[in-house]
Amino acid sequence: MIKKIIFDVSGLKPIVTWGTNPGMAVKINEKFPEIRNKTIKEPMNTWT
Repeated sequence: MIKKIIFDVSGLKPIVTWGTNPGMAVKINEKFPEIRNKTIKEPMNTWT
C-alpha cells in the first residue's frame, strides 16, 4: 500500500548557515549574530 504524506511548508523561511554546527544558522529575516575576533576586543562588523 502506498501512503501519501503532505507537508505544509508555507511558513518556512530560507536559512543562512556559516559553519558545521547546526546552531550556526539563522532564518533569512533574523538578525545575524555579532562576529568577534578573540584577539581583537571589538566587533568585526557593525551589521544591524
